[in-house]
Amino acid sequence: FVTPVDAVLVAKQVLVWLTLTLLGLSVVYGIVHGLAWIQRRRGAASPGLVPQADLAILNWRREKSVFLGTDAPQEDASWIFQLRMAELERAKAGRTSEPRPWNRLAARLFDYAIWGLVLALLLSALHSAGVLSDTTTYWAGHPLVAPMLITLTWIVIEALLIASLQQTPGKWLFGVYLQFSISDAYARRDVRAQLARALRRAFRVWWEGMACGFPFLTPVFIAVAYEKVVQHGETDWDSAEDCLVTHSPPGILNAITGVVGLAAMLWLYGVAWHEPMAESIAAAKNAVVTWVPSPPSLLSRGLQSDAGKIVSIDKMISPSANAADTASSLAFADDVDTRALFAERQARLALLRGEGPRMLHAGNWRRATELCRAWSDLEFWNPEPWRCLGYAYQAQGYHREAINAFRRAAQYDPRDRTLDAAIDKSQRGIVADFLNRYRR
Repeated sequence: FVTPVDAVLVAKQVLVWLTLTLLGLSVVYGIVHGLAWIQRRRGAASPGLVPQADLAILNWRREKSVFLGTDAPQEDASWIFQLRMAELERAKAGRTSEPRPWNRLAARLFDYAIWGLVLALLLSALHSAGVLSDTTTYWAGHPLVAPMLITLTWIVIEALLIASLQQTPGKWLFGVYLQFSISDAYARRDVRAQLARALRRAFRVWWEGMACGFPFLTPVFIAVAYEKVVQHGETDWDSAEDCLVTHSPPGILNAITGVVGLAAMLWLYGVAWHEPMAESIAAAKNAVVTWVPSPPSLLSRGLQSDAGKIVSIDKMISPSANAADTASSLAFADDVDTRALFAERQARLALLRGEGPRMLHAGNWRRATELCRAWSDLEFWNPEPWRCLGYAYQAQGYHREAINAFRRAAQYDPRDRTLDAAIDKSQRGIVADFLNRYRR
């Protein structure tokens, strides 16, 4: 199912993560832009003499003309004829060579997103055929590993498309065009030579522009490349391969298709990655709690009681948990009202912990649902009430609610693989209910 059962909850989590990601990207770009501005303000030494031919190339790339004045370059002028012909072709097509980094970024992200979906389908097919194990499939689709695989494997696909069609889907949608060896009139133009240039350029984009797809470095490298495009009109991989990047108006239909496509794929990736990210964050928190010492002497008595409660989250329901709660209630002996409220809460928790599972095992599903729901309201961080609530819903045939409860339990206990089996069972139940409804 593309849209999860708890779509509202997932949408909220995805929106929160997107907001935090945008804030982080804004901070990264602000830092890079500030450093670039300081470097420009310091001012480099005045450039030395540049050959007139190079000046003509740069002038044509930036000013859309090869004419520098009345004096023509003294070097071999065959490439100037080629540049003028390319200029006429560009003007006829309505293209411009002025830098448009946002169009280039949108085109590349669209290509990566499309290729990522293709790889996801391929991984799913290989996993279903038994070629890939569960662990390999999980890590290949993990949000910290998948971007590196997507960007790495896209190098060959991009080179093949550019060498054969001179376009990729994203570049076509956003009006980005590439021309290799634009200033070399004697360069080979066959498919093999174009493929070699496209491969070298694609590899440099992956290495220098995308930081090999590593999520924590990619925004920094993209911001640096943006500053270079704005300041110099081209990137390092463009100048290295003598590649001219031109742009044409994408058109209303192409622009709408590109924007809607990016938004839709952003939702798909957010839904697919929110659970692995939640598991990774929970594992990181557990690792920090495990490795960072927290002596009781450094905490107040109220915090000690809360810490004892947090430590007992991933433990099974047992009499020792009740004893820990009873011990933690002594920390509030200074305040009679607080102690009374806490004692009442602990008594209700003790009742729910015993009655909820008992009703579940006795087959009283409705009563178990009420008790486990109340239990989950009081101890929402504990996977046990969510697990109890999920099994109660599942027994009554409320499979969507059961999947929602099981997923909440998996957030707090990601290592429990029985929850995956329970979710699969409820998903099969949804399909069976759908088929039975339409048979009637």
